[in-house]
Amino acid sequence: MSQTKYDHYWIIYINKYMNKITKSLENLYSWTKFYQDRGNKEAIRKCQTEIAQLKMAFNQLKSNKNGKK
Repeated sequence: MSQTKYDHYWIIYINKYMNKITKSLENLYSWTKFYQDRGNKEAIRKCQTEIAQLKMAFNQLKSNKNGKK
């Protein structure tokens, strides 16, 4: 199946958002480590919730991207 111009731009768009999510996840993992070192359980839970949400979004984008290939 050949890609249309629209499909090409769609994949670029998805890649940009996947990169943004990856950067946000890296940041949250750093904050989680910071809070773990200080024993701040409430902040750790908040970060872990945000991480889970971002992972779900990342996986959804990944499945959308793979569906366009």
